[in-house]
Formats: sequence, structure tokens, C-alpha cells
Amino acid sequence: GNIKAATAFSKRIHLEKEALEQQIRSEASTQKLMMQTWLTQNSTLRNALLPAARKNSKQLEEAYRRGQGSFTDLLKSKLQELDIESQIVANTNAFHKAKVIYLATIGQSQQTF
Repeated sequence: GNIKAATAFSKRIHLEKEALEQQIRSEASTQKLMMQTWLTQNSTLRNALLPAARKNSKQLEEAYRRGQGSFTDLLKSKLQELDIESQIVANTNAFHKAKVIYLATIGQSQQTF
């Protein structure tokens, strides 16, 4: 009876260990994918959308100064620029949160100082 109980206990511990290992691998994979996603989004925002928004704002500002554009259109373009920059900040924040979770999951630490 004790041998069967010990064998069952050992088997259960082994299965729990395997399940935990799988959960850790899955969490690490998810966080790594999230980091890549945030970096990709920021790259698109920085390299394509933000320059286009800045160019648009500059054109609307020049048009406004010449009296050919409205002030509200200029403000809307500036708001669009700020929205893109805010998204970059939010994505960077999310990237670093995912990085911390990833490093904690794989058992590594990153010194910040």
C-alpha cells in the first residue's frame, strides 16, 4: 500500500513538474511574441506614420500661414501627430512590461542601474 501511494505521489509530482515547465515555456513564448509585436508597431509608427503626419502638419501650417487653410485643420493634424507619439510611448511601456515578465519567466534578471 505504501509503495503504491509513494509511486502515485511520485508520478503526480512528475506530471505537475511537466505541466509547470510547459506553462513557463508558453508564458515566455507569449511575452517574447508581445515584445516583437510592440517593436514592429513602433517601427511602423516611427518610420511611416509619424513622418507622414509631420509632413501633413507642416503643409497645413504653411497653408494656414498663407491664409489658405483653417486653424482647426492644423490643430487636427497636430493632434494626430501627438496621438502617434503617445502610441509610441504606450507601445514602449508595454514592451518593457512584457520584457520584465519574460525575463522573470525564464529566470533572468536585468540590472537597471
